Amino acid sequence: MKLQEYFRKPGVIITLIWLFLTAINIGKAFHMDDGFHLEAAQHIARDPLHPMSGMIRWHNYEPEPMYKANQPPLLFYMIAGLSTVFRFSEVAMRVLIPICSFLTLY
Repeated sequence: MKLQEYFRKPGVIITLIWLFLTAINIGKAFHMDDGFHLEAAQHIARDPLHPMSGMIRWHNYEPEPMYKANQPPLLFYMIAGLSTVFRFSEVAMRVLIPICSFLTLY
């Protein structure tokens, strides 16, 4: 099989994109946007039935409701669930994000 034919397969392209995204995430400073994710997940762990009503302090301003950030809560629920087993550790987050990226691409 020629190399050009190999790269036309969707599975190969998805895997290459996933590897690229994973490399970016691993190299990224943990505090860039993960602080917001962790605060949102901590709120969801405390009050899972009202996920978007949590107050998040972001950029050292006054706390705002999560719904103003316009981010869907599924990732925050996943982080909150993962934190029950591994706490809110950086390693657990570094594993979760590539899994989410792969599922999104797939």
